[in-house]
Amino acid sequence: MKRLIYNCWFFVTLSVLGPAPGLQAQEPFSGRDLRTENAALHRIVDSLKRVIARFEGVLDPWDRITGIEEVEGTELGYGISSLDEIHAADNVPSWLREADPEMGLEYRDEIEGRISGYRRRASSLGYAIGRYRYYEKSFESAFARYGVPTEFMALAIVESAVSRTAVSNAGAAGVWQLMPATARQYGLRVDETVDERFDIAKSTDVAARVLRDLRRSLGNWGLAVMAYNCGSGNVRRAVIQNGGSTDPWTVWTLVPNETKAYLPSLVAVRYFLLYGAEEGIQAKPYRPSSGKTLKASKDIDFAVVSLVLDMDIEMLRKLNPQYVRSVVPSGMPFCVPAKYADALTKAVEEGRI
Repeated sequence: MKRLIYNCWFFVTLSVLGPAPGLQAQEPFSGRDLRTENAALHRIVDSLKRVIARFEGVLDPWDRITGIEEVEGTELGYGISSLDEIHAADNVPSWLREADPEMGLEYRDEIEGRISGYRRRASSLGYAIGRYRYYEKSFESAFARYGVPTEFMALAIVESAVSRTAVSNAGAAGVWQLMPATARQYGLRVDETVDERFDIAKSTDVAARVLRDLRRSLGNWGLAVMAYNCGSGNVRRAVIQNGGSTDPWTVWTLVPNETKAYLPSLVAVRYFLLYGAEEGIQAKPYRPSSGKTLKASKDIDFAVVSLVLDMDIEMLRKLNPQYVRSVVPSGMPFCVPAKYADALTKAVEEGRI
């Protein structure tokens, strides 16, 4: 796509400047002519930049996500990476035939393209599925609590490759890529000291409630999922443009470009969660650093704990990603490697920490 845009840029520029001097005689430019020509070229360049920016959001949105836990899992994304490979399958896959139309989880040609895209990222997808399997039971518990279909747990892979530390350049963070305002609205603490979007249990609870509330507001799960990505305002406008119809896949044609890749990606990820082994994609075992959770009776600085107990400060940060400044406020939970728990408690009691 970029090559096409740059080719267009070349021909537009050529049409403005004309052939090279050796090909045709030209009168010398005056200073005024040069300024006019330069302004015209600047307008063309600015216009092309806007076009490129628009398409980049569709082609590679994963570039906007940083802070992935494992390097091997950073290649995933839900942008359409190759429009050339999108094609219709001969028959609707059996695993989709019984899908509830309200959920929007039904077959479309675009899904085949997303499945092909994930096949090319088999290794990264394997790491993401491994992380998903580790947290699956806790995801199920939260989603069941609010009546959200478990099929939508796959959004954890679509959103962040199930990385606790993922951050987008738009400000979304955590496994479920919650925006600060949404997180605060649903009771999470997000400030200069603590960011509970990085807390798996708390952020999963919020994600499930957000999906439940979007479904209540918009009328069906398919619209709720799209709104989770682009906001309910964009989805409502798309419904209006769609003549009031709330059919997920007709509304889907009218939502922002990034969201056009979102719903097919969800269906494709569900396919690999069901049939990844048959596709040769193995879930990579995932065992995050574990520890014992204590309650801080005072503000605790990671650097002081590391110095007094002679432990790796990076381990503390990995176990407690929600503490932005590497300081645990008094009364908040603090996770440390189990073998250091008693020593930490004693050090706090003795005033050494």
